[in-house]
Amino acid sequence: ATGLTWQKCTVGQTWTGDTCSGEVTRMSWNDAMKLSKIFAGYNDWRLPTKEELMTMADVTSPTIITTYFPTTLREKYWSSSHSATGDGAWYVYFGSGYTSYYYKNENYFVRLVR
Repeated sequence: ATGLTWQKCTVGQTWTGDTCSGEVTRMSWNDAMKLSKIFAGYNDWRLPTKEELMTMADVTSPTIITTYFPTTLREKYWSSSHSATGDGAWYVYFGSGYTSYYYKNENYFVRLVR
């Protein structure tokens, strides 16, 4: 519905055909913004905006839509959106659907979009 293509797994994991496997990677916002990943034949993967990241949430719960993203952690995931002050960036917490911003040097999880 959004026209976006998401990585099925959190950065650090790979899709086995049934589930995501491997160790998820926590990283700072600056490191997440530097990610350039060639994946599934495309080289334009990027950190999603806060609004894009929120489209992954199940508005009835609100948590991640596990039908499509089965092993997403109920944790904070970075977006590419800056806070108003510029020293922070927005994240989405998939344990509750809560969004807020925090310092860019914190280590959160990442899922890329194109």
